[in-house]
Amino acid sequence: MVITNIKKQRYNEARYNIYIDSKFCFSASGEDVIKYSLNEEKEIGIEELEELIRKCEETKAYNYALNLLSIKDYTSKDIKSKLKLKQYSDQTIGSVISRLELYKFVNDEEYVRKYIDYCLNVKKTGKNKIIYDLQNKGIKSENMEFIEIDEEIQYTNAYNLASKKLKSINNKTNIKDKIIRYLLTKGYDFDLIKKVMRNLSDTLGNDDD
Repeated sequence: MVITNIKKQRYNEARYNIYIDSKFCFSASGEDVIKYSLNEEKEIGIEELEELIRKCEETKAYNYALNLLSIKDYTSKDIKSKLKLKQYSDQTIGSVISRLELYKFVNDEEYVRKYIDYCLNVKKTGKNKIIYDLQNKGIKSENMEFIEIDEEIQYTNAYNLASKKLKSINNKTNIKDKIIRYLLTKGYDFDLIKKVMRNLSDTLGNDDD
């Protein structure tokens, strides 16, 4: 078999279509064209071609993952899911994830730290919801054990949310129950909620009777 044509793609000038024996065979990045010395009239065997296609697919998947990570942080599970949607092979996905983890582009422990900081300081969500969301993102329990969620910040956030909720409720019937349900949906622990409610009791008075 012979490479008969290497043609730059029309809508992506960083990639090239590779033709074997005058038929389109696979695409490659510009870096792979150079790296693997691809040129017209180069002879190539079946095993060599299969390995080349695999490596070029891996490069494409890796660059796709880097592009995703340049926009926002993802867990390794998130990246795997997005690569699966692109129908990359399990072998390619495994290689890409290993490479991303090697160079710390994907770091689940660091992701946990950033996510908790975001939840505490921006979203104001509670510990239960934080842990639930992280588990859904594929974070393993051992990557969360070393993290302590500041209880003082949790309390302050919950108290402030409860105070704002109190002011926004027009119908004062069963107001305590309404605030408790609200804080539960935000992911706060019931013991912490009880502490918040005790400290709000002077403000609440008997409005819920």
